[in-house]
Amino acid sequence: MLSVLIFMTSFLHLVDSSRSAEYTLTIEPLVLQCLRTNKPETCQEALAKLEAIQRKAAFEKNYSCQTYALGLGADLIMSQLSLDREDYSLAMLAKIKNICALGDIVE
Repeated sequence: MLSVLIFMTSFLHLVDSSRSAEYTLTIEPLVLQCLRTNKPETCQEALAKLEAIQRKAAFEKNYSCQTYALGLGADLIMSQLSLDREDYSLAMLAKIKNICALGDIVE
């Protein structure tokens, strides 16, 4: 579990872009797979992407997006602790999809 937290806070590089395809191609499937399988590798990758999203949102002063990205990251961590957070996580995922203008995010 500690490795998940360390991985989540690792240094991430952000590349600014206006395209939103990154969300559909990487974030949603990773989060869903993490919630369904609880595989540490998948969850760590999802957490890293969410960390990048929240950092980009903070830089852009999109605090609603940042808050939901942080909340979803917390839900993924709690789901790894066997706490059922899927309903909350899916609601946050939908909010992120609607309020975050996601571009290319590179780790």
